[in-house]
Amino acid sequence: MTDLDKVIDFDLTQWIKDEFSFESQTAVETTQARYTIVPVLRTPEVNPGETVRVSIYLSGYGIPERNKLSIVHPHPNVLSHKGVGGIITSISEVKRPQGNNIIAGKPATHSGIAPKRVVDPFGTNLGIPQAYFADKPEWHKVSKKYPLQRGELLPQIMSESASDGIAPIELFYNISDTSPSGDYKTNLIFTYFDGDNMSQSESTVSFHVNNWREQREPLPAIAIILGAIIAFLSLLISAGIPTIILDYLQGFQATIGVFGLAMLITITMEVIELYTISKL
Repeated sequence: MTDLDKVIDFDLTQWIKDEFSFESQTAVETTQARYTIVPVLRTPEVNPGETVRVSIYLSGYGIPERNKLSIVHPHPNVLSHKGVGGIITSISEVKRPQGNNIIAGKPATHSGIAPKRVVDPFGTNLGIPQAYFADKPEWHKVSKKYPLQRGELLPQIMSESASDGIAPIELFYNISDTSPSGDYKTNLIFTYFDGDNMSQSESTVSFHVNNWREQREPLPAIAIILGAIIAFLSLLISAGIPTIILDYLQGFQATIGVFGLAMLITITMEVIELYTISKL
């Protein structure tokens, strides 16, 4: 039983904040924000009726004053009408009188502190909380052990790695049962303002919806191989190779046992090779 299962008769959300949150810190206070959006496609190929998963990271440094993440999917007929999909965020900021704390990973997603939202069939916009751009607390612990490097390195931030196996942003598309097969793209644009300049980072992910044959692999490939073998054997029979083999082996008394079988196979291969050469 986990700690979460033992909680009874008090505010679960507040308990999670107290137990799992940590103070946010920033190593470099006055740096110009620069970011690159990094999507990781978890499901390159899916069948109709399955789900596409894209893990989204933001790499860089600095805290933007304003921002938005735009997700554009130009193929709404591919998505399920029963439920297009959703977005899960795994990092949230906890407001406290003495200062803001950050909660990340399963405590944030399972408790509902980190927001979730439904995907629009054509495109979705969402703002990224400032907690995503805070330094990871592990960096400050390490930098205290190695103070000479503290002024030389930029820390890893929350949006650059997963927490409890959950990416900072997880995007899910539910593919329709009747979706046409083929390759489809999703465009991701991160727009942010650092107080002086407006900047953008763009990226594209492509996933493939399998057709009827691809959904049933490897059975079609096996059928093709078997068909080729049958066709080859039919060609040998029509060319008279069995008769040539029998004529060549006429009067030959095969010895029972492994040696006799090996000799038979060897002679058969020689006859086939001689026949092939004679046809050249």
